[in-house]
Amino acid sequence: MNEFAIVFGLALLPALGNFSGGLLAEYLPTSKRNLNRALHAASGIVIAIVAVELVPRALEATSGWIVAVAFGVGGLAYVELEALVERLQNKRSEGDHRTICG
Repeated sequence: MNEFAIVFGLALLPALGNFSGGLLAEYLPTSKRNLNRALHAASGIVIAIVAVELVPRALEATSGWIVAVAFGVGGLAYVELEALVERLQNKRSEGDHRTICG
């Protein structure tokens, strides 16, 4: 098999995955929680790919513990931001409920 066919076949894998995932999402019922999990998994995969590409370069430029701390701080900041958004949404929905019922 020539190199073009191998590269073309590998390039088709994400397309087929996206297409089949779209079909599954269209025809299978899903909850908001499962959708949230799927989106987080997808973003985790993207972050992992970026990390594989960028971490070696970062390790060449700086110490490994600085890179690890930066990843940890970024992860904690994301978790805190997610919690803040959820709290704000809960307050907003409580305010809407009071307006409707009160």
